Amino acid sequence: MDDPPAKRPPRLLPAIGDEAFVRATGKPPADWFALIDAWGGADRAHAEIAQWLAGEHGLDGWWAQNVTVHYERARGLRAPNQKADGFSVSVTRTFDGSPDSIGSWFTHDALRDRWLEPGLLSLRTVQLGRSARFNVTGGLTRMAIWLTPRPGGRTSVQIQHERLPDAAAVEEWRAFWKKRLDRLAEAVAGA
Repeated sequence: MDDPPAKRPPRLLPAIGDEAFVRATGKPPADWFALIDAWGGADRAHAEIAQWLAGEHGLDGWWAQNVTVHYERARGLRAPNQKADGFSVSVTRTFDGSPDSIGSWFTHDALRDRWLEPGLLSLRTVQLGRSARFNVTGGLTRMAIWLTPRPGGRTSVQIQHERLPDAAAVEEWRAFWKKRLDRLAEAVAGA
C-alpha cells in the first residue's frame, strides 16, 4: 500500500467566457484587468482588490471575487488551484448506492478503514447523506466530501482536499484520492 503524500505546512474558479463577464459586470475581463492595473492592483492584496471592485464599481460580492481571482491568474499572482489558504484539489467518482449508504463509507471508522489508511481522516462535521468534513492527519490540510444523488440509485462523490502547500501537492493528492476511490469502489461492490 502506498502512503499518503507527505505532510507539508500550508501556504477554483471555473473558466468564464468574456460574454458571461460582460452580461454580469458590463465589461470584458481585459477591461477590468486594465482598470485594476491602472489602480495599482498588482501591488494590492486580494481582499483589497475585491473590496475596491465592489465599492467603487458596484460589483456584487461574488463577481468582485471572481474578477479578482481571474485578474490574479492573468497577472501571475495566483496559480491554478490556488486559494487564499493554499492549494486545493477535487476528485469525483460515481458509485452504485444511495447518498446515505455511500456516505457511511466515509463517516463510519470501520467502513472507512476497509478502503483508506486508518487514522488518515478525523471527522469534523457531517450532514448525513449530503456532506462531511475532515481533518487530514496532522491537521494541516482538510478534506470535504459532497454526495449528490444520481439516477438509477447512484451517488456522485466529490472530494475536495484543501490547504495544500503547492501545485506539486495538488497532483500528489489527486493521484492518491483517485486510487483510494478505486479501492472504495471495490469495497462497495464487495459489500
